[in-house]
Amino acid sequence: MEQKCVTATCVIVKDDKVLFVFHKKLNRWMPPGGHVELNETPIEAVQREALEETGFKVRVIDTYGPEKVVGDDAVGAEMIRPMVIMLETVNYQTGVHKHFDLIYLATVDGSENIKNEEDNEIGWFSRDELNDLNTFDNVKKVTLKGFEAYDKSLK
Repeated sequence: MEQKCVTATCVIVKDDKVLFVFHKKLNRWMPPGGHVELNETPIEAVQREALEETGFKVRVIDTYGPEKVVGDDAVGAEMIRPMVIMLETVNYQTGVHKHFDLIYLATVDGSENIKNEEDNEIGWFSRDELNDLNTFDNVKKVTLKGFEAYDKSLK
């Protein structure tokens, strides 16, 4: 049976490079991310996953700017919107998962790196290095959009 899950991923950009984790199960370089846990917002999930997988604390960047669609009121507050939402089919040994992946743009919040809990191999890659990187094509495309959005956020 197909399982449907909400996941959250962050494209972490700093100094014109992106931070990826070598995903052992997929045998590919991937941005940090994972399942959104019970009682956790997607932004809390990307911050937790980034810290667990890379050892870096991250700050999520609003790629849409300060304009709000409906604004905040007594019963609801707008959250930072993901840069993109992907529907991803993941084939695990236990079965197929459909991940509704909310992908955010982030940057390192400070420069301190705490040893990542999962003892992952991590690497910083430039835009040019993406072409030859062992990852999925959609990851390359989303990462390039992340670079563009990051550049725009600096202006």
